[in-house]
Amino acid sequence: MENPTTLQLYSYWKQLKGNRPAPERSEIEPADIRNLLPDTFILETDELEGTSFRLAGTRTCALFGRDLKNADLLSLWSDRDKETLASSLHILRQEAMAISLRWEGRTARYHETSGEIIMLPLIQENMVCRVLGTLVTQDTPYWLGTFPLSTLDITGLRMIPVHEHNNPAYSFAQNQKPHPALGENRPSRQIRHLSVFEGGRGGV
Repeated sequence: MENPTTLQLYSYWKQLKGNRPAPERSEIEPADIRNLLPDTFILETDELEGTSFRLAGTRTCALFGRDLKNADLLSLWSDRDKETLASSLHILRQEAMAISLRWEGRTARYHETSGEIIMLPLIQENMVCRVLGTLVTQDTPYWLGTFPLSTLDITGLRMIPVHEHNNPAYSFAQNQKPHPALGENRPSRQIRHLSVFEGGRGGV
């Protein structure tokens, strides 16, 4: 993670959860992150119903030219990456892992931009069924707010396991072979065109 907004939200979430796998949904206080709210969202996630937006900040909605409330998260992504993201969300629900993701987006007129997303599990009734996150652009193109993004592609994705939230151990990047220090002689799992490797000491 590089964007200040992403890093601030991740730090807030870690502070709330303490030694637990994730904080409770009820512990999130909007006033505590008021400066992040325009870029922040909350998702409802379920194995059967999928993952949809319950709330989305004004800047996040402006990127897509519409209110994202109740919209399916996967609908924002290219067909190639929908299954990858769905599989990653399954891991988030089952193992309370966080997801740090890099993306590239384009408009119907082929304007392009890129940015980051972080998705952080929240507990409700002893289950991960909510996700706190933020979606930010790397820069601010002149056309944002005039020409909405029509599709997103994953360019990098990192799964952050519970026991190493300060030092992520699961890392994988699209169309790249892992560095030997991350992937060599270590167990991995495959998510479509991406591999996730256990171990490593890279920053988030």
